[in-house]
Amino acid sequence: MNKNIHTHIQRPYWHVDLKWIFGIGSYLILVILVLCIGFYQLTTQKVAVAIISNGAAAIINPEASENTNTIVEIKQKMDTEHTDIFYPFPDHSIVITREDVNTLSAKEIENKVYMQLAEAIYNNKLTTVDASGQSQNSSLQKFGVLAVFTSQFHNNIGSILLVLIFPLLLFLSLTIYFSAGYGRLISPAIVILIATGPLCLVTLITSALLHRSSSQIGSVVDQSGRVDNAISTVLPITTTELVRTYGLISLIAIILFVIATIGKVLQIMKNRSSNLALPKK
Repeated sequence: MNKNIHTHIQRPYWHVDLKWIFGIGSYLILVILVLCIGFYQLTTQKVAVAIISNGAAAIINPEASENTNTIVEIKQKMDTEHTDIFYPFPDHSIVITREDVNTLSAKEIENKVYMQLAEAIYNNKLTTVDASGQSQNSSLQKFGVLAVFTSQFHNNIGSILLVLIFPLLLFLSLTIYFSAGYGRLISPAIVILIATGPLCLVTLITSALLHRSSSQIGSVVDQSGRVDNAISTVLPITTTELVRTYGLISLIAIILFVIATIGKVLQIMKNRSSNLALPKK
């Protein structure tokens, strides 16, 4: 009769309890961390400036029309006031130069103005110009939710991430320690997947729906107001970034699952080979 004797180290049962305790703690911390990562990604300068500029354009010019008479009017004002600078927003430091009106189209000038506005808001350098020509910082409160996409908010989120990363690593390490075998790969994978999977799925579905019905959304929101139009313009940008961010985090969990599965399969194959190699008695 063939006998394959395996020696297992008996682990205390309370290890299982601690694995669950630290696993749940890891999940709760990771949910907060993942949300912060999303905000952190959305407030990077490249993404935030795109959100602000597109949002401002949708609010100020919801029909996205190009008025060629604008360049002529700006030139006339420059000639009348004997200046080479035009301020499109009264009392603000956003400028259009004579070189702009001579070399750029009306749409390009508009895009440049919105980019200047977005960069100034993001870096908190939006200034107002009084009658005497003196400039001072302008309050960002008038820009509503767009004022959230600033470098200061980005740095604040970064500080929160640094605070959260240490307890997360501690709890995940203890979850792995109190797991057994390939559970040391599967346990963190489950924690990561249940924390990021739902967010990734929701943003992916939202992004797909917005992409498929973008033309219909535009026609509806034009009637309901400029704010709705801005939201429908900004949402595709935010969902695309969030899908990419949460997708990469979820990919870590999938990789851990694949490694654990491959390892388990190889172990089973090795055990079967060992059983076949045992001498018969």
